[in-house]
Amino acid sequence: MSKRSKECECLEPKCYLYRYDLSEIDYDYHLNVYKYLIHSETPCGVWIYSGEFARWKGKLRFVNLSAKKRWACPTIEEAKESYIRRKQRQIVLLRSQLENSKVGLEMIQNNLTCYSGG
Repeated sequence: MSKRSKECECLEPKCYLYRYDLSEIDYDYHLNVYKYLIHSETPCGVWIYSGEFARWKGKLRFVNLSAKKRWACPTIEEAKESYIRRKQRQIVLLRSQLENSKVGLEMIQNNLTCYSGG
């Protein structure tokens, strides 16, 4: 059994990786799972076709299959788990940025500016 077949758990000759992404058009949200055909494999991972509707149309993208964070995953369930972890991390980062923005706005509105250097 080839490494590709084992990693992707394919039952068909062609093997795919999967990735969830959210799309929005005029406040109409859709959670999509994208299917990417594997072009070739290397000892470290695989090259996938970016997909007809992806941002990198017509290009190949490398996915390291042994990495903890992968751009696409061998199964739909792993892609779902990856999407959940990405969005949880994004929420943490955005909350921090929002708090920093609130503090900065409050400081400037209350003339609490500090001058430094230069």
